[in-house]
Amino acid sequence: MNSIPPQKQMTGMLGHPVAALRPLGYRGICITVPWKVAVMPLLDELDDDVRSIGAANYITIRDGRLIGHNNDGKGVVKAIAKVTWSCPPAARRGWPRPGSSSADGGWRNGALDGRAWQRSKPCKFVT
Repeated sequence: MNSIPPQKQMTGMLGHPVAALRPLGYRGICITVPWKVAVMPLLDELDDDVRSIGAANYITIRDGRLIGHNNDGKGVVKAIAKVTWSCPPAARRGWPRPGSSSADGGWRNGALDGRAWQRSKPCKFVT
C-alpha cells in the first residue's frame, strides 16, 4: 500500500525538480495532488488566489522568479454558474457562494469544503 509522505518530506522531495525549472528554460508547469500545498514554500511569489485557497496548481516562471497560481476555484465557479437548479433558491440558503473564501463560504484548496454542503438542504443539479 502506497502512502503519501508528510508535507515537510514532500516539500523536500520537490526541491531539486522545482529548482531545475529555471536553468532548463521552463516557462511554467502544472501541479497536481498531492503536491499543490507542498510546492508553495519553494516558490518566490504566490498570487492572491494561492494565498486565499492555500494551494498552487500551476507555476509560471517570469524574470527568473517562480510564481504560484491557482485556477481551481475559478473552474468550479464557472461550472456552478452553468448549472440549472432543480430546487428553489430558499432551499439553497447557506450554500457557499461562488467566489467566496473558506472563511466565509466553504472554499478550501481549490474546491468546495464538504462541510458547507452538509449544512444545506437536498437539491439536485441539472446540467
